[in-house]
Amino acid sequence: MMYLAGLFDDSQGYNIQNFLQIVIAESALPDHIPVGGELVSVSKQEIMIQLIKTISVYLATLACVILIIKKML
Repeated sequence: MMYLAGLFDDSQGYNIQNFLQIVIAESALPDHIPVGGELVSVSKQEIMIQLIKTISVYLATLACVILIIKKML
């Protein structure tokens, strides 16, 4: 079974986003107890929407900076 997981970290005052593909396999250890985390399925469409939103924010910021610099000159 394959999952596409999105990892989000906003703990340091800036947003870090990484996406990775995880293949879940059965444990070879008989008394293995999994700890921590939560695996959430994320569709490729959701990833693309988030990517487009992020790029749009960066482009809008860049456009504003360019306009401000042009007005200052």
